Amino acid sequence: MSYTIESLCELGMPIAMAALVEAANRRETITYKDIAERIEPKLRSPIAGEHVGWVVGRMMDKIHDIDQTAPPLNALCVNGTTKLPGDGAHEWIKSYNQKIDYKHLSKPKKREVLLPVYEDVFKFKKWPALAEKAFDINVPEHSARQRKGETEGKAQRSGSAMAALPRVMNIFA
Repeated sequence: MSYTIESLCELGMPIAMAALVEAANRRETITYKDIAERIEPKLRSPIAGEHVGWVVGRMMDKIHDIDQTAPPLNALCVNGTTKLPGDGAHEWIKSYNQKIDYKHLSKPKKREVLLPVYEDVFKFKKWPALAEKAFDINVPEHSARQRKGETEGKAQRSGSAMAALPRVMNIFA
């Protein structure tokens, strides 16, 4: 490892923020590996996937310093195999909804309790402002009208009502 967790987090937080907001705009999750691959060229070093959890956790610390009402954007960062956030997301999910004891749930129950959390992340309108304030980056706004039109177009092209379901369903793949 040719980096420290501190240097990784410092460099990686804005990159992770942009990647996670893009994923939220698409109503999707993104893997730890995908975020690592975005950070590696800037860091000029391979990154252990488990270290990305540190990056997105610290990113949430910084977001919450600015806006404590922000839903856990870091929960969109998932393991490529399980399609679930790691146990490191537990505290953020629990702080957002005290009733969820994420790390002690079965995988099917985790998927169930994450759906409304994800929906809140997708609907949250302040991501661009938080990205600018916390990390001095610009992320594109994604209007609900654009999302609705994209979803309807896919449903019409495929001829299936199932195609209109939110893409977050990839957590069940």
